[in-house]
Amino acid sequence: MMQNLKFKPKAGYVYVVTNECLKLVKAKGIFRGKMVKAVKIGNAKDFTNRLGSLNTAVYENFDFHLGIKTDDVVGLEGIIHTALQDYRIYTRDGDATEFFACPLDEVVGRIKNLIVRGHKVDVEEYKGGKVVGRSGAKIRANIKRHEAAKAKVVKPIRKNIGKTKAFSFAEVEISNGAKLVFVPTGAEVTVAGDKKIEYKGAHYSLSGYCKEFMPRKNASGAYQGPKYFSYNGKSLLEIRNERTPSCGIEERWEGKTQLAKLIARRGGNEGAFGGILHYFSRMRPCVKTSKWRELLESAGIKFDTKDYVINWAVAKNPL
Repeated sequence: MMQNLKFKPKAGYVYVVTNECLKLVKAKGIFRGKMVKAVKIGNAKDFTNRLGSLNTAVYENFDFHLGIKTDDVVGLEGIIHTALQDYRIYTRDGDATEFFACPLDEVVGRIKNLIVRGHKVDVEEYKGGKVVGRSGAKIRANIKRHEAAKAKVVKPIRKNIGKTKAFSFAEVEISNGAKLVFVPTGAEVTVAGDKKIEYKGAHYSLSGYCKEFMPRKNASGAYQGPKYFSYNGKSLLEIRNERTPSCGIEERWEGKTQLAKLIARRGGNEGAFGGILHYFSRMRPCVKTSKWRELLESAGIKFDTKDYVINWAVAKNPL
């Protein structure tokens, strides 16, 4: 059980910086197709020290554009990042960064539009390293949002979560000697045990047979065996799901990584969840001919006219 740790706001600065030595990137969102300088939005306890540490990592100094003094840097930074989520840059592993592929004017404008009711902050606007504007304003920090995040629903015991129960012929009441069809080639095999099949005198597991005889092998070499064999016109996977719908899988998700793994597992290739994360992060479109499109749409996820995921968080929970 997770303890509900009380959230304590931290005072400091939320800053907006750019650097001329960083290469141009393709803008995202409504500015897609335009080449822009990436904008970094971070937080620091001390403005001057953070400037010095940033400049040691590159051969040209960072240009500061906004410095916002606040009593809750995490809350304010989170609100700004959320407002600019469509422009966020992700690593190849799907991790979020503090950089945004968006024109600087748009970033500054959106932050200023966030100045509404909340706690007091001091906003300083910079140009050429000098303060060109200073104002006291109020920006919503939304501390309650962070308290709620710290007090998430207690996660279930991790027994069997994230793993599919191994397939068993006894589980679906298919007896020894029953004939199965290997769908990709039409070959007929015989059930020869609780988890084995026989083909031309040799014994295989379902996944082992796929590795050996799959006509078009995938890059990982891993297969969800029951998906590729049929019995009386139905795949073994369908038969098992009809008898035991959950199959030992925790169908709830808490975040896009768990959601991506669930959808990838339903598609028979859990290792593909990284690619689905790219869809969720709007790093690539999911075309209508993709095998993942139907699974994503059945989960309640919608797409825009350019085949980009609109909002992964609206997916059904549980799936």
